[in-house]
Amino acid sequence: MGRCIDCGILIRTEPHKCYRYNTELSEQEILRERDCLFFTEPEYDDGEPVPPSQLVLLKELDIKSRKMQGPV
Repeated sequence: MGRCIDCGILIRTEPHKCYRYNTELSEQEILRERDCLFFTEPEYDDGEPVPPSQLVLLKELDIKSRKMQGPV
């Protein structure tokens, strides 16, 4: 559970937008706690922030890999 303002896939321009869901978020919405499946901490590679498109792809792969786990 996290806040949109702390998410790595938030596009921080006015208006704020969620990259994954392509929705505009108000100031109140980005500060509220959410239980978002795609919440991702910002990541950095060589001091540069990883683009939201790559973070979404990594998260989707992580979710798919969890679905494949289970009893054999």
